[in-house]
Amino acid sequence: MSHVLNPIYIRAKRNKTNLFLYVNLKDTIAEVKSKLCAALGGDRTPEEIRLFLDKSDAEPALLEDKKTVDQSNVTNDALVFFVFYDKDNVKWEDIHVAEFESLDEGEDEDYEMKEEMPPSSKKEKGKGRA
Repeated sequence: MSHVLNPIYIRAKRNKTNLFLYVNLKDTIAEVKSKLCAALGGDRTPEEIRLFLDKSDAEPALLEDKKTVDQSNVTNDALVFFVFYDKDNVKWEDIHVAEFESLDEGEDEDYEMKEEMPPSSKKEKGKGRA
């Protein structure tokens, strides 16, 4: 039973936001939402957030506030999506996570630019020194 006291971490995602939260298996989902609100700077309340557990083989599952992390089958390194209540449209947002964009896409262009630049001579580096 000592594993219940050990914290685990979960990955919480929405759009381009990725947060890592340490939670205990005995924490309720409502408590996890409070931790998420604090990590977001307190702009939202737990009542304005829903959490969904990612299931690779099925639709994400809505996590119930009264259940614990353990009862909700949330494990270490679990991916959890969060959505906000949209007051303007009077409905919950859909789950949306921005697709990964590779930082290496422009690597070839940078390489070509480096080839075109003339090499600097050692004499230039020493100019201006006393």
